Parts: sequence; C-alpha cells; structure tokens
Amino acid sequence: MKRKILDVKNLSTSFKNNKQKIVTVDNISFEVFEGETLGIVGESGCGKSLTSLSVMGLIKPPGEVKADAILFDDIDLSGVSKKKFRGLRGDQLSMIFQEPMTSLNPVYKVGDQIGESLKIHKSLSKAERHAVIVNLLKEVGIARAAEIADCYPHQLSGGMRQRVMIAIAIACNPKLIIADEPTTALDVTIQAQILELLKKLQRENNTAMILITHDLGVVSEACDRVLVMYAGRIVESGEVKSVLSNPLHPYTKGLLASLPKNTPPQSKLPFIPGQVPPPVSWGKGCRFADRCPFAEEKCRTEQPPFFQAADEKQVACWLYEEERTVVNA
Repeated sequence: MKRKILDVKNLSTSFKNNKQKIVTVDNISFEVFEGETLGIVGESGCGKSLTSLSVMGLIKPPGEVKADAILFDDIDLSGVSKKKFRGLRGDQLSMIFQEPMTSLNPVYKVGDQIGESLKIHKSLSKAERHAVIVNLLKEVGIARAAEIADCYPHQLSGGMRQRVMIAIAIACNPKLIIADEPTTALDVTIQAQILELLKKLQRENNTAMILITHDLGVVSEACDRVLVMYAGRIVESGEVKSVLSNPLHPYTKGLLASLPKNTPPQSKLPFIPGQVPPPVSWGKGCRFADRCPFAEEKCRTEQPPFFQAADEKQVACWLYEEERTVVNA
C-alpha cells in the first residue's frame, strides 16, 4: 500500500470583485500517493492552475482559499503559519511553473536562481552549493553545466529554460512536485524529452507528482490516475487507462472524440459546441448541461454527486444515477 502524500478535502478558491464573491475552484477533493503521477486535465479556465496555486499557498488577496483539509504528509497546509509554509515550499513541496521565460528572473543568472532554495533550506558552503547546482543541471540533461549556470534566462532556449525550472524544483529532493503545463510552447521532440526526464527523476526519488495539462496525449504518456475538470469542478476521475479507454462523463467523451487520431481520414473533426461558462454564470445544476447532448431538466437545476463505477472510476453525471452508488454528494 503506497503512502498518501497529499489529501485535499473540499477545496474551494474564490476572489472578490466589487464586493461580489466569485468561486473559481468549487469544492474539489483528491489524493496523491507516493511515487505516482496524478494528471489534472481540462480546458483553459477550468481551474487546473488555480488548484495547484491553492495547494502551494500562492493565492494572494483578494483571493481566498478554503478547505476542510489540505494534508501534505500529515501536515494540514490549510492551517499552518506563513513562516512554516515557506519552510515547506521549495523544500518538501515544489512547483514547475507554466512559462519559464516569465517565471525565471531575467536579471539573475540561472545558477543563482537554482541555488536560492538550496541557500534557504540547506546548510551548504558556497563551493558546495555551486557543486550541487552544476550537478543538478547535468541531472536534467544540460551539457556544459558549469557554463550554463553562469548564463541569464534569455540566453537559453525554451527547452533549456524548462530544464532549469525542473532543476529548481528538484533541488531539495521534494516529496511532491506540481508541474503546471511543463511542455507548453515546446516542440514535440523537446516535449518528449521533458516528460521522460520527469519520469526518470520520479523513478529515482519515488517522488509524487501532479501534472497539470490540457493535452490528453501527455496524460496517457505520463500519468497513473487522472482528474477531469470542468468549470471549477471534477467531473470524472480514475485510472488513466480506464478513463481514456472507457470514458463515462459526456465531457470526457467529447474531449477524446475531438482528438485527430480518433477521427477517420477525410472526415470532419468533432468538437464540443459552445464555451466553458465563466464563474459568474455558473448555475445550480451541472455546468456542462448547456453543451451536453444528453442534458435533461434535472441537469440544469441540480448539481450531480459523484457516482462510483465498477472499475473504480468516479463520475459526476445524472446519467449514472440508477446504476451507480453515490460516493460524494
């Protein structure tokens, strides 16, 4: 039985706008176990990145995060002081941000930026720290590591900057890494290299990982379990192979049907009509109802609970009301 590294219970994130409270992540729960990769997938604006920032304690006012618990290695992050959170972040809990060109500081050399977390969390001399920095750059596949450590971000390619971000994330051997779209804006060859690098580092250190993406191909390649998010809520979850081979929720089915490889040659590429509704227009019912070909009146007025499927998947859809057991209302 694998050890549970992260247990998020009923997490909600909201923002105040002209005295109006806008909920952007709505009452979601999930777990991450030691050595596994949990994928979070969905369209832009569904709340994937806000979920990760909420777990990392990086939501600032006017944002507000509420949860029954965010248990990281049995420490409830929802109740720790800012000082203790800073002690965990970058050491036991780290994040690879979405766009390295904006996440890396343009006026500091990459070696100094990798060394920052080592300086804060590890008792190393300057020489020892430099040796670790060079070794980390070698570990993430960068040649001429000592020379690259002395470069500024703008002097590196997109793939190299992403590798630097990974080096920063793994510098202190964290127990959990959150990777937010780590292959965005990279060409296909570099994407494959980055994913293989993440899997290699994970195998070597038995690190838990949350991989946030909109790419189902990345989920299939790199993840063990997956959460499908839509409009701030989780609509389906389960083992990757099970969800991708036998999707239950109409939204998951629509995402998979729209992949080019699932469409016969010369035929029109299917798509999900409409757009993700903005948080200000979320109703009481299923938020996918206006785009769903199976929606009934109940779907528009009542939020579906999670129903347990036979293959350990969970799905929030009224289509399964009669044949499944409610696991989370």
